[in-house]
Amino acid sequence: SRYPVPEVVATAPFVYFRFHGPKELFASGYSESELRHWAARIKALLVSDLDVYAYFNNDACADAVPNAETLAKMVKLGLGGR
Repeated sequence: SRYPVPEVVATAPFVYFRFHGPKELFASGYSESELRHWAARIKALLVSDLDVYAYFNNDACADAVPNAETLAKMVKLGLGGR
């Protein structure tokens, strides 16, 4: 990813992720493998009893909604992994 994401320790009972696009801000979609990586991280947080919120703002090319739906489905089905 062009924009690395640091590992952060949760300091509240919830975690908020904001996705802007991995290659071009606001204008690039996430691949299935990238979303699978995030699904694994989110699943681990949920298992730790944290609420997780995710916002996709990579909407210039209409990727936000499909990426959000795919990520939600992966988390729900436990499809996270590397």
